Amino acid sequence: MQQHQKTIYEKCFIGITGIAWVAGLLIAGSDSPYMPWLNGIGLILFLGASILLGKLFNPSHSDAHVGIYPGCYQKPDLKAIRPKKENRKINIPYALGI
Repeated sequence: MQQHQKTIYEKCFIGITGIAWVAGLLIAGSDSPYMPWLNGIGLILFLGASILLGKLFNPSHSDAHVGIYPGCYQKPDLKAIRPKKENRKINIPYALGI
């Protein structure tokens, strides 16, 4: 399977976006004299960085079809898995504690 090698531009963009994500999270949760405005800016920065990171790490245009465990979607042979049923007689008074 071929892997896509990230260029130095993509690595730097991911790093800068990650720093913006952390900064937005910290700014959105901070207490300051400019409370609602600064928190709103931090929220917008956090959401924007989250969307960018989501697009970078989970591209929707990926055409790779990877089957890690192709056999796990098959119906298992239950006769081989289940043990044979034993014919046991249950003593009803003993089971009820009488």
